[in-house]
Amino acid sequence: MKQAFENNSIKIVIISIIVVLISIALGITFAYTMNGINVNVTAANIGVDYTGDTTLSTNGTVLIPIADTEIKSEMDDKNVMKISFSVKGKNTNPEDLTVIYDVALKDLGNIDCVFRDKNVKWRLYKDGVQLSEGSLDPGFDIIKDGRLVLTTTQQTLKKSSETADNYVFILWISESCTDDITKCTEAQDQRKYNGKSLSGKIEVELYTEKQQTLKRETDANFSCESQ
Repeated sequence: MKQAFENNSIKIVIISIIVVLISIALGITFAYTMNGINVNVTAANIGVDYTGDTTLSTNGTVLIPIADTEIKSEMDDKNVMKISFSVKGKNTNPEDLTVIYDVALKDLGNIDCVFRDKNVKWRLYKDGVQLSEGSLDPGFDIIKDGRLVLTTTQQTLKKSSETADNYVFILWISESCTDDITKCTEAQDQRKYNGKSLSGKIEVELYTEKQQTLKRETDANFSCESQ
């Protein structure tokens, strides 16, 4: 009987810890009873101060193939999509709590399928230094529920009293043929992008778990015809 009681006590403690962790992630206030005593717990209110643009759209932008070597964080070119933004923690965040985050490109569910291509590339810069890069090709990473994670390694959110992290996200169509135009093949013809549209938005996703490195999932068999 004593052993059963001890096992039940252990289960109660474990269940209580799990409930606390889940509630912190959801940011809610709750109460639970342990050993007949009412305990009220208020979860931390965790947030991010985001400054800058959020929306990625072809409206007002004329995408034309451009050489990868021309892509710079400081460039200002109407022929690429560019979003500049900065992030840091809200002043209401607990000072002793380490918050990590991902930068994601979302609402990509309705993009024209021709953009799911290895020549539709992106780069993410942090404080002027390239942080990550990739393409919209499913051979690089699949897009789940219109979401593509840009940060290969999760970043630590700066405190509200610290200098914000400054980001630049650039998306462009990479030139498939860099030779003399007379040597370009039919497979390198990029007129398929003409008249097509692409849109999305940048979101910062917060976590209080251990920092992780992203494992990308690929789909080598993807084709527009199968959609």
